Amino acid sequence: AYAASQPNLRLALCTESERHQSCATLVRSLDDGKIAVRVDNDPEGKEVVVDPRPTTVLLATNFEYPTGKALNVLQESGLVDAVVESHNSGNRHKLKLTASGTEVTVDLNETNHCPPHFESAASFEELR
Repeated sequence: AYAASQPNLRLALCTESERHQSCATLVRSLDDGKIAVRVDNDPEGKEVVVDPRPTTVLLATNFEYPTGKALNVLQESGLVDAVVESHNSGNRHKLKLTASGTEVTVDLNETNHCPPHFESAASFEELR
């Protein structure tokens, strides 16, 4: 298998038209050389089988934040302020959304969060 055989390895999944379509965590290697991955934030958490070639996967970043770390996170409603409640495993974190106090579990990846660079997500949106 092409560079992808260790469980918990972080991968960016690609298609011929998109170089970085989504992020995933390698669950296990299969006997035929393919791999089973869990795509980030899939509500069903189902495994997807991928043929790991240079055109289908890239290495992605591992994120592991300590409890109390402030983040800006993309949610359906837009960019929101959040605080890490706990790190579960891989890139999965339990977050508390600052405005609502709601707790959510999120697979953090390159496209859905960042450390805050402004006073708040709202102040970033105002300047945008």
